[in-house]
Amino acid sequence: MAELNQLLTEVVRREKSRVVAALVRRVGSIDAAEEAFQEAVLAALPSWRQGLPENPGAWLTTAATNHVRDASRHQRIVAAKSPLLAVDAMAQPELPDSF
Repeated sequence: MAELNQLLTEVVRREKSRVVAALVRRVGSIDAAEEAFQEAVLAALPSWRQGLPENPGAWLTTAATNHVRDASRHQRIVAAKSPLLAVDAMAQPELPDSF
């Protein structure tokens, strides 16, 4: 496990700037790119226990890109559904005149 952590640390140090720069070009946000890279590193820990991929930088780039795509999809769904939730919250249930 310590060896995996050391390898991951070296890969992160070597690849972070390149991966984050590529993500910033795609999404236009440094914060989103940084977050996606961190999520990719977290995903690498269990996945890389079986062995380091041939191209760790490409693996991290793909995982981070997938995270950005999934987060964007989630935001679009939330934006589309929020008005529906607001309408439901404003609706008052009809109460009977007496119990």
